[in-house]
Amino acid sequence: MTPDTTFQPDRVSTDPRGTLTVHRTRYPGDIEVLTVSGDLDLGTVRILEHQLWLETSPGLVLDLGGVMFLSTAGIGCLLRAAERARAERRRFALVASTHSVSRVLRRLGVDTALPLYPGLCDAVRELSQVG
Repeated sequence: MTPDTTFQPDRVSTDPRGTLTVHRTRYPGDIEVLTVSGDLDLGTVRILEHQLWLETSPGLVLDLGGVMFLSTAGIGCLLRAAERARAERRRFALVASTHSVSRVLRRLGVDTALPLYPGLCDAVRELSQVG
């Protein structure tokens, strides 16, 4: 799957410490990908929450491939995002391609509550087929 070339990704970096960035990219099939990089913790979680509440695409993928640290505040944000998507009957997927992030999510059982994928292509492909 390739991104929609007519859409320019936005780089959002409102964290004054510069420890979290969110890139937004639209894929065919009304799928929006939010790529998160940096530390997702109590000090930065509001940046991702803000981007998530702006998001209304029928399909949403959160790519955590660039996340270096994931706190319980970040995990709570992910669970709330999935719950909102479910309530609004939107497709949702989570990408945890790094060992450190996927390990935390699996140890806490998040992988049993959320659709978790090892790579972005897998998640986008799955959401494209579902929709």
